[in-house]
Amino acid sequence: MAFSGVEELIVMGGHGIYVWSAYFLTWLVILFLVVSPLIKSRKFFRDYQQTSQPDSLRGQRSAPKHTLSD
Repeated sequence: MAFSGVEELIVMGGHGIYVWSAYFLTWLVILFLVVSPLIKSRKFFRDYQQTSQPDSLRGQRSAPKHTLSD
């Protein structure tokens, strides 16, 4: 199906609102399915790091555990 102009592409013979809303909803769902696990994993690892450190070391950077000696 060929369109003679951009307006005809957008309107799609009166079905444009349904077609474009379906595309929009599909991309919105795909975006949610990609972003949501990323946010949850970032929160999980942040919480894991906080709970795995003793209270005295939280908020501080630890020095290297070993050094190279000659």
